[in-house]
Amino acid sequence: MKKVMSVLFILCMTIPVFGNDGVYNTRGGVIYPTKESKISLEKETLSFTVRDKICRVDISFEFNNPESVERKLTIGFQAPTAVGDVSDKISNTNQITDFKILSNGQTLPFKVKAAESENGELKEPNEIHFTQLKQGVFVYLFELSFKPGVNKIHHSYSFPASSNVLFSQFYNYILTTGAKWSGGKINNLTILFDMGDKSSFYVNDVFGKDASWSIIGSGEVTKESFRNYETDAKIVKVNSGKLQIKVSDLQPKRNIEFGVRVAKAAQKK
Repeated sequence: MKKVMSVLFILCMTIPVFGNDGVYNTRGGVIYPTKESKISLEKETLSFTVRDKICRVDISFEFNNPESVERKLTIGFQAPTAVGDVSDKISNTNQITDFKILSNGQTLPFKVKAAESENGELKEPNEIHFTQLKQGVFVYLFELSFKPGVNKIHHSYSFPASSNVLFSQFYNYILTTGAKWSGGKINNLTILFDMGDKSSFYVNDVFGKDASWSIIGSGEVTKESFRNYETDAKIVKVNSGKLQIKVSDLQPKRNIEFGVRVAKAAQKK
């Protein structure tokens, strides 16, 4: 497979800030097929657990194959190289760890390749040298077999936080690729944000007016918000537990971002 024909899940980014510049290691996103498919994404449960600026991502998917025969699709998981004020060593280091993919209870093998662009030719990672000016992607490749009916897939990985002068840590998840499954939507989506007890953080509001925001435990989704580029972000305060967002029939048009803002006093220095 010489071309990266599509992406599967998508990751976040991380790295400490150097000077006044931010560092962005990698992103991630919803799994999607490399070619047209009748298979629909019925349910996605997405969990983010952040401790010591390391984000653990656990995703459970339920797909429906309406056909009477099994379908096998090639899937890719892209991790863009680090950008910002980073060394060549960091640019050439894949920031994803503990990558696992399970289909119907079976752990799947995968291969890691590299490319100079999302649609570039796949090569061995040591065949390409990345820099700040020459960026690219690391690509995990594997095959998924979808039996007729419901198929359960579990995916997990870890990655560090990104940061810049406005945010001491932030994390991204590319949700828009969920629209590439049959029907162009995620039928049932649940997202859990566990930033630890006594935490205050923001979440970009990209889920629509029908989404339900609630705290499992003790805390509140405050009325405070701010404009984060082109999206409004809500401020969440958790004494204990986690934030839960639930929404149905979502046609994702924007991606998830959440994290912790730098204190205003620190920004003025």
